[in-house]
Amino acid sequence: MIKKILVATDGSEHAKKAIDYVCDVGLKYDAMVYVLHVVNKSGITKKLLGLIEEHRKVKNVDALLKQIGERIIGAAKNEVEKRGLKKFHLLLIEGDPAESIVKVAQKERVDLIVMGSRGLGNLEGVFLGSVSHKVCNLADCSCMTVK
Repeated sequence: MIKKILVATDGSEHAKKAIDYVCDVGLKYDAMVYVLHVVNKSGITKKLLGLIEEHRKVKNVDALLKQIGERIIGAAKNEVEKRGLKKFHLLLIEGDPAESIVKVAQKERVDLIVMGSRGLGNLEGVFLGSVSHKVCNLADCSCMTVK
């Protein structure tokens, strides 16, 4: 029986599909759904930081990354509410995405982790292994990737 589900989102199309899937499963099983976005400062390249600062006149990149995370989690909240999900909890944390997802899953004792198969990660992630791949290898519970 699925009682607790964790869905990780980065705002990508695959993550949006994962949220759709989780809403269906969550409603079917009356499960608690944890919607998680991990702000990953180390995943931001120096080149991207330079572009952000140059084009947006940003003085505080940390604040900008948090704002982006809040928008992503806000969009996810709107979607789960629109789909009729009542039992959910939103989480916005900072850290390494794969490690953070696994830690939250362990802490909340979730039965299932759902993620998009590809996110907004950079090309480096293709060679080092995707977040979903790392989570599937590290997690104690079942994991599902959505395309």
